[in-house]
Amino acid sequence: MLSGIRRSSVEGKEMAEPFRSAILWVPDEVEITYQNIGIWIPSPFDTQDGRMTLAGDAAHPMASHRGQGFNHAVQDSFNFLETVRKIEAGESTQGKLIQEYSNEIVDRGAKECVMSRQSAFMSFSLDTVMESAWFKHGAARMPE
Repeated sequence: MLSGIRRSSVEGKEMAEPFRSAILWVPDEVEITYQNIGIWIPSPFDTQDGRMTLAGDAAHPMASHRGQGFNHAVQDSFNFLETVRKIEAGESTQGKLIQEYSNEIVDRGAKECVMSRQSAFMSFSLDTVMESAWFKHGAARMPE
């Protein structure tokens, strides 16, 4: 749901750059609209003996503040292809391997969704933005 606020009601001077300048440069009469970002933390699910699974935003939707959504979708795709190769090679049953793939997505996605949300909130203050995952880890893959 969109809702609007006037630029003058936003404490842009309290925000970290470049948000501070971006907000303060907007004329007072301009209405700023925003949309709440909804995420949910992934939880384990039954793959129905390997007949279904999830990937990308369907498995782990996250706020865009760290730019990790695409990276995780690519990782999901790679992992899924590796899982299919194992199934075709007869390394285990489809049910077991798809469930393992799905469990990994949930574990990795839950951690990143939480971190993404924290980064979103931290981006509104210079003091906290310096402590954010982006400044601590950048766009690199998180250590296991």
